[in-house]
This record gives sequence, C-alpha cells and structure tokens, in this order.
Amino acid sequence: MTATRLGYVVTFDISSDAYRRRVGSVLERNGPRILRSVYDIEIPTPRLERLTDRLVNLIETGDHVLVLPYCTDCTSSWLGMPMDAPPVNGWIVAP
Repeated sequence: MTATRLGYVVTFDISSDAYRRRVGSVLERNGPRILRSVYDIEIPTPRLERLTDRLVNLIETGDHVLVLPYCTDCTSSWLGMPMDAPPVNGWIVAP
C-alpha cells in the first residue's frame, strides 16, 4: 500500500539577499514558512512543476533549491508543535 503524498518541504541555500527574498516571497504564496529557508508546500504536481520552473529562473549559478516530498506517514514527526514556533534549541528530526 502506497502512502498518500501530502506535500513538499522546500529548502534553499541562496547567497544573494535579493534573490533569497524573491524565492522566499514566491514560496510564501504557496505555503507556510517553517524555518528561515524552509517551507511547507502543499500543491498538486502540475503546480509544483510550474513553481520549480519559476524558482530556477530566480536563482543564480551556485545557488540551491531542494524539494522533498512527504506523505501521511511522514507527518507524524510534525505533530505536537505549531510550525511557526520551533523550539529555542532547534529541531532534530530522526527516523
């Protein structure tokens, strides 16, 4: 039985402040910010493809955007804490 996909965790490493703000702005329109450069995006695959095409056009050579799918089984590690209030000492996520 295959788990149902819920969304994507999108994170980035971008050196330019201006490009970082642009990418962050695009991602915030598609889902909540979890950490400074980590977003929870819940969109269908066709929209994800358009989003990634747009992100590719917003970054420079040497910058990175990582899109990781997650599923219903994966969300158990997200339960119990609001996404906008990470612990003071940060998170450690382990399988």
